[in-house]
Amino acid sequence: KDNLPVFHFSEVRLKYLLHTIDFLKSHGKVFLVRLPVHEKIRKLDEELMPDFNEKIMLVSEPTNTPYLDMTDYNDQIIFTDGIHIYKESGVLVSREIGKWILSFQ
Repeated sequence: KDNLPVFHFSEVRLKYLLHTIDFLKSHGKVFLVRLPVHEKIRKLDEELMPDFNEKIMLVSEPTNTPYLDMTDYNDQIIFTDGIHIYKESGVLVSREIGKWILSFQ
């Protein structure tokens, strides 16, 4: 919460995400995934950057890199600390990501 008043979007980090995608695409397929987080953290994320998905789409669409937002799964996931996923929940998340990736085959 202390960072909310001083946070600003970093064009530099966005540029490096584009460079990273470009580099990884030279080695195979690339997918972007927003993993689930605890609801309290998600609320902070929304305060910090309410247009996160729109910004990611500015990366996803022109680079033809599929994007999966898994925050709809937040209430189905058990977290060890709000960010890290408990191992049983990791199975669900991994399964869903795997099915999603297979849909592009």
